[in-house]
Amino acid sequence: MKNAWDRFWFRPGGPTNFIAARIIVAITSLWLVLSRPNLPGIVAWPEAFWLHPNTWLRARFLILGLPYAAELALYVVLIVALLLTAAGRYTAMSAFAAAVLLYHFAPFEDIFTSLSGPFFRGLTACVSCLFIISFAKQPRRLDQPSPEYRWPLMLMRLLFALTYLLSGISKLRLVGPRWATGQNFEGIVMAMMLPDATPPWAHWFIGHPLLCWLGALAGVMMDFLFIFTLFSPRAARILVPLVAVTHLVVVKVLGVVFPAAPLLLLFVNWEWLFDALRGRRDGSARAAERFDEPASAQSGMQ
Repeated sequence: MKNAWDRFWFRPGGPTNFIAARIIVAITSLWLVLSRPNLPGIVAWPEAFWLHPNTWLRARFLILGLPYAAELALYVVLIVALLLTAAGRYTAMSAFAAAVLLYHFAPFEDIFTSLSGPFFRGLTACVSCLFIISFAKQPRRLDQPSPEYRWPLMLMRLLFALTYLLSGISKLRLVGPRWATGQNFEGIVMAMMLPDATPPWAHWFIGHPLLCWLGALAGVMMDFLFIFTLFSPRAARILVPLVAVTHLVVVKVLGVVFPAAPLLLLFVNWEWLFDALRGRRDGSARAAERFDEPASAQSGMQ
């Protein structure tokens, strides 16, 4: 058991996958942050809106009553920290600062409206991953494989995979097995068909039980099977593209966007991809060199 645990977390891993993960997390976070440019302005809303977020909720997310100018300055610092993290500059400090500030700003979008507590709208995994990056050993491209470059990547993958598994568990806990039925899925599709914003493919599912059953089963399989990408490269090669396509279909059928979907790129084997591209490039270069050799040299080689 211990050997399996060590192989999963601590067998040597190359630096490329971890470097790619750092860039993916930072760029995804930056994309989500820049899509919400007015977040700091929420602190300037009238005091009546702040009656729902109690003192504990404000303290939990470091909402300390700073003026708008100070929050805007922190927002700019967050953007700079994410850019530095993506570039691999002062990574430990910049990733930690970005994680803390992202944790602070992430709930602003729901701070007034969510009765169960603010949601992070795609930034939950990003915050966790940035904290992991900040405490991990920072790799360089030509470093030798090391366990120090594997465990942070596997922990980031695990936390992201849990977003699917916990979603499936939540469905079963709140609704039960009947969530995964065609009738229930058809009801969900109909509930998302608003008069002024009906998803373009929603009509295909209404009155078509087979498509609704396929939609329900696809949702359950995505939630409960994705965790196997952590343990099987073959499962990852199959499930990651399928889940990516499923997210695109969900947008067209339900109008629901999963903002953290770019983090699926964490499961790409960038080491293998770059080595394959390098091998192809080196092979082409060797072929060009042979083609450019004088005829006498070629005949001598024969």
